[in-house]
Amino acid sequence: MMGRDFIASQVYKRLVLSGLTICSMLPHGKMNKSNIWDSSSLAILTRAMMETYNTFFYIGVDEVSTEQLNLRISVFNLHWNIEKYNIQKDSFSPEDLCPFEKRMAEEKEALKNNEEFKKLVKELQNKILSGKTALCLSHEEIAVKIGFVESYFKRMYKLLSNHTHNSPYAFLSESEIRGRGIENEREVGDYAISVELLMGYLSMGIIGQVNLMREKIYENNKEGLIFAESIMKG
Repeated sequence: MMGRDFIASQVYKRLVLSGLTICSMLPHGKMNKSNIWDSSSLAILTRAMMETYNTFFYIGVDEVSTEQLNLRISVFNLHWNIEKYNIQKDSFSPEDLCPFEKRMAEEKEALKNNEEFKKLVKELQNKILSGKTALCLSHEEIAVKIGFVESYFKRMYKLLSNHTHNSPYAFLSESEIRGRGIENEREVGDYAISVELLMGYLSMGIIGQVNLMREKIYENNKEGLIFAESIMKG
């Protein structure tokens, strides 16, 4: 079973890569010579960044008991194997699928016998065992543990989710000016909302990774840590 440091580092790597991708689409930026304003695509990436940091905090930063941490890792591994199975089941033979099915059955049985798992409400237990979630907490619950005001997080998450799922709100809110890729007051305002969120999440990620791997990386990342801490202090 994969450990905390490995999983957290994998999530952190995705966090950094997403940050670089976002930098590459910021108008007038060092990594982007174009002048295309696409606040909807930025909103999609911003929500992904929020979820990625939530996962990083949940597995790599949150101070929980060894038993709770082991439960979280076990749920991660089960969800990983269920998703691999679901992706491959239509193209693999029954014989090839047998090892997946055997592993999933063993992992589910181990969870059912886990004392921390038994403390979860039945509805959440069923969601975990069916592969509908990889987390024992909702993103709202994780955000509160991080320190966000719940109502603020829910409002921002709902706003960004509308763009992620291409809801009517996402495209009916556009106008003759907004949503055409050109700079205007509304686009700049939408960018400001996303960038402010992104700076906070990425800074928390840097600090979290340094704390997780302090002895290994601190000496080579002093300037980055100082910058991240300055962002967090406002």
